[in-house]
Amino acid sequence: MHLFSIILISLGANLDNLSIGLSYGMRKIRIPIIAIIIISLLSGLFTLISCLAGHLLSDVIPNYFSNIIGGGIIIFVGVWIITASFLKNKRKIKEDIKNRQEAISSEKPPNTEVDGLIEIIQDPDKADRDGSGDISIKESILLGIALAINCLATGFGAGMTGVNVYAISAATALFSLITILLGLKIGIWCQKYLSGKKADIISGILLIIIGLYEIFL
Repeated sequence: MHLFSIILISLGANLDNLSIGLSYGMRKIRIPIIAIIIISLLSGLFTLISCLAGHLLSDVIPNYFSNIIGGGIIIFVGVWIITASFLKNKRKIKEDIKNRQEAISSEKPPNTEVDGLIEIIQDPDKADRDGSGDISIKESILLGIALAINCLATGFGAGMTGVNVYAISAATALFSLITILLGLKIGIWCQKYLSGKKADIISGILLIIIGLYEIFL
């Protein structure tokens, strides 16, 4: 796999991080550098594990079919990211209705760690669970896992196409750090031009292009 593919896959897998950084920057929620490093390392680790799994499977499948399967997985992830960005809006509407009903009935939702992780996976924007205005180490681990899960299928597909697993894992961790920092810095200004939904769509399109590139070139 060419350096071009590694860069674009790593960037596409981390545009969610950009939208999270933008959202947090806009609301002046601080993410300490240690928390950003933890999130980045988790993204790199998840990518490494999934890439190694895909690479091992590619050893028992002919090279051409590995590229087709791997590229197909990357395309699927791209399509899913775009679709999920539209479904997320519908889910938020339902959550607003549910929250109003809970407020009326004075019922509090469960607040276990498992519930928190599931909630953050569904919407990473909710990582600041205590509303402190800072992302703690504990919250950064939950947020890192939620964001890193996006890298699993992409990494598996990339691994099957013969990617250098260490290069793409390092690139994913690096882009994770850069996109979060960039999002936090530009905050409100960039939010006018690149909403979370737009970032998801761009991410999906990038992955679809790379999947087609790996299949046909």
